[in-house]
Formats: sequence, C-alpha cells, structure tokens
Amino acid sequence: MEPTLEAALRAMLSSFTAVTDLVGDRIRPDILDIDDDPQAILVKVESETIHSDLDGKGGLITASVIVDAIAYTRLESRNLEQLIRTNGTDPGTGLQGYAGQVGSFQIDGCTLARRVPYLLERQSDEDRDWYGIASYYEIDYREIT
Repeated sequence: MEPTLEAALRAMLSSFTAVTDLVGDRIRPDILDIDDDPQAILVKVESETIHSDLDGKGGLITASVIVDAIAYTRLESRNLEQLIRTNGTDPGTGLQGYAGQVGSFQIDGCTLARRVPYLLERQSDEDRDWYGIASYYEIDYREIT
C-alpha cells in the first residue's frame, strides 16, 4: 500500500506526548470511530496541488490539510489545538512551522492558514454537544517516487 500524508501526520501527532496524554490513540482519518469520545483528533487532506517548473518537471506538492481538535468544551478544544500546533512548547516542535521527515514524506514547510471554531450538535442518548476547532494547514512536501 502506498504511504499517505494522512497516515504520516497521524503518526507524527501520535508521537507528541502532550497530545496523546489527552487523546490516547483517538487520532483518526476523516471521521471518528463509533465508540470514540472526546478528546479526539481528525486529520483530513482536503486537496493536493502538484507544482511543475517551466521545464515540466514536478516534485513539489502543496496539500491543504484540516486537523480537527474535538472536545467536550470550547476551552478543551482550544487547548488541544494549541498542543497540536506547538507540541506543548513555545516556540513549538508541533505541526505549526514543521519541516523535516514524517514517515516517507519530506515536509518542506507546514503553515497554519486559519482556525475555525465550531459546535458539533449531537443527536445521541447522552445528548451532549461537542466543540471543535478546525485548523487549516498548508503543507509543502516532496512527491514520493
């Protein structure tokens, strides 16, 4: 199976102790598992733009990635978002500003473009709404060949 950027980013976030102390292994691609409760993280690649130089040679890809920090309260979701961004330090070693190897991917740069807080209204037995922050990252990486 070909490596994916989602899997590489999930593995990277799983290596952040500050993050896993809160979410455990609840770092999922696209949607939560049915038994997942907050706090949790979703990683979704929204789009990938393949760049070519004037000679038609490619190799650089810019991905738009959404990382959702989901929690029971707005304050908890903000705290989780900060831990993802900074890995618990300031300046951080987290996702914001990262450059280096992530699995098979050579990340040239990772920039937080914007954050959007939201309320996740749930229709469940516990009927307790969740809060989230969707962080939109632009990630430049080298195509794996």
